[in-house]
Amino acid sequence: MLQESLVRLGLKDKEISIFLSLLELGPQPTSIIAKRAGVNRATAYMVLDSLVSKGLVSRVEKADVQTFSAIAPEDILEIIRSKKRELDAQETQFRDVIPQLRGMMSQYIIPPKVRYYEGIDGVKTVMDETLTSHECIRTYSSVDAWDKSPLKDYMQNYCHKRSYDTRVPLKSLTYDTALAREHFELPHQLLDVRFIPEEMTFEWSDIDIFDNKVVMVSLVPGNICGIVIESQELAMIQKSMFDMAWKGCEQRKGRNVNQHALV
Repeated sequence: MLQESLVRLGLKDKEISIFLSLLELGPQPTSIIAKRAGVNRATAYMVLDSLVSKGLVSRVEKADVQTFSAIAPEDILEIIRSKKRELDAQETQFRDVIPQLRGMMSQYIIPPKVRYYEGIDGVKTVMDETLTSHECIRTYSSVDAWDKSPLKDYMQNYCHKRSYDTRVPLKSLTYDTALAREHFELPHQLLDVRFIPEEMTFEWSDIDIFDNKVVMVSLVPGNICGIVIESQELAMIQKSMFDMAWKGCEQRKGRNVNQHALV
């Protein structure tokens, strides 16, 4: 416990050994301190200099002989408080320059981070990530593709979890098929749906846009996979494109549960 506390204070092993030796010995010259700590005199002198610079040891010179003494343990608290005040001041100063730094940063586009997952478990991983969304998920989805895939049961559980556990709202643009029309006749919490004409196809079985991420899922047999792209710029573009497409698609007829909760 004592050793760990001194390490957290920023002391190294030899500094701790010499500091504790000084506490036990009281004011002493370098030679006696070195012998007690089990180090050579040159090392002891370097370590003592370091402890003096940290304010943990004081140095007194009398008749050409230097003696060193450790500060009182209570005084260490004041050193810690002083460091805390310095950190608080640095934090305040840094907060003031954040807008300036952001302004400089906005000249450049941060490269997207891309993660790729293969197989059924990979798709589950990326879809579960959508449930961490802090906003309404915008999704292009094919009910038929999920229904024909090995992940049909998973998607049913996912919908229930989204609706009742995480309660993340969702806007869905989905292919206009008989199965989709039948599926969305059932009540779905926190969901709004519009239909995409069948002739307007897209490559991926499911695309989800939320926060600063775009999730893409392929359910094609032999190529079941999921991709997560993290990019604030790309997500903003995709959200704008989705919103334009949303305005041009037919709204679902029938029961529309909790539509007022969507954002």
